[in-house]
Amino acid sequence: VTIDASGRPMRLAGHNLKVADPRAFRRFASTICINHACLMVFGLIRREALADTGLIGPYVASDRVLLAELALRGPFREAKEALFFHRDHAGRSTRMQSDWQSRARWFDPRKGNGMVFPNWRLLKEYTGSLRRSPLKTRDRSVCLFQLLPWLAANWRGMIQDVIAGARGLLLKSLPPVRET
Repeated sequence: VTIDASGRPMRLAGHNLKVADPRAFRRFASTICINHACLMVFGLIRREALADTGLIGPYVASDRVLLAELALRGPFREAKEALFFHRDHAGRSTRMQSDWQSRARWFDPRKGNGMVFPNWRLLKEYTGSLRRSPLKTRDRSVCLFQLLPWLAANWRGMIQDVIAGARGLLLKSLPPVRET
């Protein structure tokens, strides 16, 4: 249940993920291609399955990558009753850091003003999750093709990453402005 800053229920937090599907490629595709709030990451997860993943990392959408990686390991079971209350408020990190560049720096302050490529990082992590998966080569290949719709949906962000990186390089290469 999504609740407001005061704890009042706002809506039943739902999703259209196919995480119970017996086919790994459907589970993987739905976790990476459907926009969702990653609330399942707060669920009960088998320790053995979790230990074989990349876990939550210091980068944007690492919770989404963890869910995708878990989806490669098997179907999810969902409780019918509401067991989790998700607070939505103005001070949430996703509201405070609305663009991915600033959000990437928030997740990993060591980046400072350095270049970050959050969309490219997400692609790298998704492919890493496929490499770590226990799937057979054929099934892993089918899952790899599920990245095509993700790329189709995220190519603009990837270009924005490159533009932001080029802009950062250009600004670093310019001599400092001196006041007279």
